[in-house]
Amino acid sequence: MDRHFLRRGILFLNGKPLEQVMNPVDLASRDSGAFWVEHNGMRIHVRFPDNSQPGDFLVEATAKEQVFVPLEYGLGYIALKGITFQHAGNGFPVPQRGLVSTNRGHHWLVENCTIEWANSLGIDMGNEMWSTVHQPGVGFHIVRNNVIKNCGIGGLEALGAKQMLIEDNLFEHIGWQNAELAFESGAIKIHTTVNTMIRRNIFRYISFAPGIWLDYLANENCRITKNVFADITTARGAIYIEVSRHDCLVDHNIFL
Repeated sequence: MDRHFLRRGILFLNGKPLEQVMNPVDLASRDSGAFWVEHNGMRIHVRFPDNSQPGDFLVEATAKEQVFVPLEYGLGYIALKGITFQHAGNGFPVPQRGLVSTNRGHHWLVENCTIEWANSLGIDMGNEMWSTVHQPGVGFHIVRNNVIKNCGIGGLEALGAKQMLIEDNLFEHIGWQNAELAFESGAIKIHTTVNTMIRRNIFRYISFAPGIWLDYLANENCRITKNVFADITTARGAIYIEVSRHDCLVDHNIFL
């Protein structure tokens, strides 16, 4: 649970994330570099790799919880195409607040985009959390031919979103925050979805998270087909359909 007590922000050196440590004394043992944030959040202490100088690196810090999110709830018929979204210091769910967010919207198209380096979630496409007013008509999204990678908790999450098509995407290096016991991890994690198709995606290098997690009781008439799962390290399985009363079809997938 230590990861839950770290700051949300990420520090990058030449585009690579620097490890955040819990205590200042931990910096002494991190020859490869690390940083520690004072408890009031006003000062960062950095040990650069191999005791090098700050001027040797391009140093970047996350400045936003979310990179792209509508100001208003529930907007629809929005298309994101061919855009790279990077570097969000978002908190662990819930609420589900992705680096990219539909903000409880409907009928979005996300295609040929790259979403990478989120402290927690890459993209959220549902109602964010269960203890709020549900936006009517959440879902009906198409997520196609994207690369979603290097997300600490989850790649794509959607609470209560219906009738989604998720196809031909690459999900990789998801779950490195090691927070699987918080029950919100997964390259794809969708709560109570109906009539959703997940097909022809590649899931690889997923740690402390399932590849696909359809969560809780009311998943119905969904199909998971022709996906490839490789190097999935999880307590739950490459595909996990949790306590669902209705029929879902899992067919023609490859597990490596």
